[in-house]
Amino acid sequence: MGFNLSVLGFLPNNGYTAYYKLDGIDTDYTSYTDDNWSIYYTNLPGGSYDFHFYVTDEYGQESNRVLIHLEKDKQFHEQWWFWVLVLLFAGALLSLISFLIIRFKTKQSLKRQLEYKNITLESIQAIARTIDAKDEYTNGHSIRVGYYSRQIAESMGMQADELDNIYYIALLHDIGKIAIPDSILNKPGRLTDEEFKVMKSHTTRGAAILKGISTIPQIVEGAKSHHERFDGAGYPEGLSGENIPFIVRIICCADCFDAMASKRVYKEPFSLDVIIGEFKRCSGTQFDPAIAEVVIEMISSGKLKPYSGENTYLGSDGKTHRIRKSEDHQ
Repeated sequence: MGFNLSVLGFLPNNGYTAYYKLDGIDTDYTSYTDDNWSIYYTNLPGGSYDFHFYVTDEYGQESNRVLIHLEKDKQFHEQWWFWVLVLLFAGALLSLISFLIIRFKTKQSLKRQLEYKNITLESIQAIARTIDAKDEYTNGHSIRVGYYSRQIAESMGMQADELDNIYYIALLHDIGKIAIPDSILNKPGRLTDEEFKVMKSHTTRGAAILKGISTIPQIVEGAKSHHERFDGAGYPEGLSGENIPFIVRIICCADCFDAMASKRVYKEPFSLDVIIGEFKRCSGTQFDPAIAEVVIEMISSGKLKPYSGENTYLGSDGKTHRIRKSEDHQ
């Protein structure tokens, strides 16, 4: 911004001294004796300004003071709305960056959790296959019971975490068989009373093996109580009704379904009609009536059927997956 003082009626004269001040810029009057009589202000922001000016002659006589009100248009970056937009944009950008960072960290965390979960699952499945390998008459039994238990639990409205939990528990329900001598576990004939007593101890031995695991709720109960009966005639504690944990009552049904549906050295698989008849007959005695009813409906509708895939394996998601040649899931 520039001012030519000659337009104010003051002509250059060696005896004149000019004084000027721009409010908001100059703190006091500045003297001016340049013959050019032009004053310049650079980089002034837009807005309102008052320019003051007067001169004195060689005798010190002061002229009238002149006040000029000036308006300089504001550039767009000087408008208040511009800075509101800048703040809004900066806030949005910061929020987006924060969201992306949180999303990335969340995805990484979920990925690690999934990896840990897969490691846990693979470890438990390996243990289950070890249990089944020890008992030559029930090969694959633990994997199948885990599969059936999950299917039944899902039909009864249990949620994802609960389904994973019951699957893990069912996989290890027979872990106590590791402590049973092979001579008893794989005896082809009828067990003696003493041998049967040792065989039944796989429930309490399994509970003792699993007692240090705290990350899978009720895993101890799954090993200890899966041979309890709804009428209280089971073992090892003779629990009855709702004193038997709900998930254990489901595993009991899955366990018995697999025992009836599987081929064993000493028997052929039962037909589905026979299995349905057994669940009806034992409802309220061996089985929880509500769970038995669900199992019967699942068998009748085809939702629950014997697993017999040679080139597939049962996943924790309740689905059958094809085995790649490099894998040995069974």
